[in-house]
Amino acid sequence: MPEDLPRIEEIHDIKEEEKVCACGSHLSRIGEEVSEKLDIVPARMQVIRHIRYKYACKSCDGVEGAVVKCAELHLIVQSV
Repeated sequence: MPEDLPRIEEIHDIKEEEKVCACGSHLSRIGEEVSEKLDIVPARMQVIRHIRYKYACKSCDGVEGAVVKCAELHLIVQSV
């Protein structure tokens, strides 16, 4: 695997109770086995259209002042 690719490490360990020898002594870590798997996440582009409905009164047609209401824009930031 190319060294410049980012790595995500997933550690797999044995349970604490398995780290004890039959003689009663605690086992010492002596190394590790590493295997790598290439994970490809395809790029994805999309356009998000924010559509806000607007409302007005058809009965008074703004006789008592311009009455137009529009839904608030609530943006949700998503981290990549």
